[in-house]
Amino acid sequence: YFRDPNAARYPLFPLEPAIRALLISKPDFDCSNLDIVGCGSTLGCLLSAARGEERTFHFGVERIGTTVFFVRQGASPKEVIEGVRGYGHTFPEAYTSWDADVKGSSSHQRLIQYCFGNFHCLIRSESDGYFPDLVVRKSKTGGPVILTGDDAFGLQSAAASLSVSEKVIGKPDKLVVQIAGHAIPQGAIFDLKTRSARRDVDIDEFLPRLWVNQTPNFIIARHDSGKFEDIQKKDIRAAVRDWEQKNVGMLGRLHTMLSQLIRMTEQADCSRVQVTREMSGPLCIRKATQDWSALPTKLKMKWEGKAPAEEKSLDSDSEEEDEDDYLKF
Repeated sequence: YFRDPNAARYPLFPLEPAIRALLISKPDFDCSNLDIVGCGSTLGCLLSAARGEERTFHFGVERIGTTVFFVRQGASPKEVIEGVRGYGHTFPEAYTSWDADVKGSSSHQRLIQYCFGNFHCLIRSESDGYFPDLVVRKSKTGGPVILTGDDAFGLQSAAASLSVSEKVIGKPDKLVVQIAGHAIPQGAIFDLKTRSARRDVDIDEFLPRLWVNQTPNFIIARHDSGKFEDIQKKDIRAAVRDWEQKNVGMLGRLHTMLSQLIRMTEQADCSRVQVTREMSGPLCIRKATQDWSALPTKLKMKWEGKAPAEEKSLDSDSEEEDEDDYLKF
């Protein structure tokens, strides 16, 4: 299993598929309104530092227009998770299924937006699945509708269903965007963890991740020597809100870190920086020396509002980028 599936399958610009999906599905989206674009991993790294936890990490930060992009950077795009144990991967493979329109997918990535203090954030994360009973598909034009009604915890997207179509960005051997199926509201999404029945489950262990990704539902599946008989489904929103209230001071430290990173990228010679931390050491921020970028040049221009609105402006930079670095989705 790849540690970062997005980088493994699209190493040059791991965030590009998400951004293109956003701009194609919501062509009127106001990019200038965003302060931070990142993923659950990069924001989670800073959260662990704010909590004083031991964790080694490395990621890049780049300012594009008025937005700073956090780009996860591992030892290698193809880095795999060593010593995989337990049933964290095989349980969802056995107990969940893909909708017909997305069969053959390797993962489900979602984008949500929310405000953290005075920062407007767009966060990409991987979700384990959704509860069909929380979604009603009224008709082909009606799209899915959430049943619970409590939508303040995430960005509800009850978009109408889209006919299957395919859009090639740049050359056919590059990124392919396929539009199909229904948008699933955030209120139906769940995160999933497995544990041995002989181990106590401390729900507080998972709350930071659920807070970052604004995930409203949680499944704990407990097994006895691989046999699962205790599968608990929880609406976790109240617990996450309680965790947030109890950790106001720590979240203030996280907000300070984000403020410092944003201020640093506002300097003309520091639009790209590297953020590193070794275990319990200090958070180190340095001017980027490696040649990388969060997005290809033409997509940057579109994000900054400098490119024409025509679809051809979404083409990847075929002249600048090595075609071998691209894989078809």
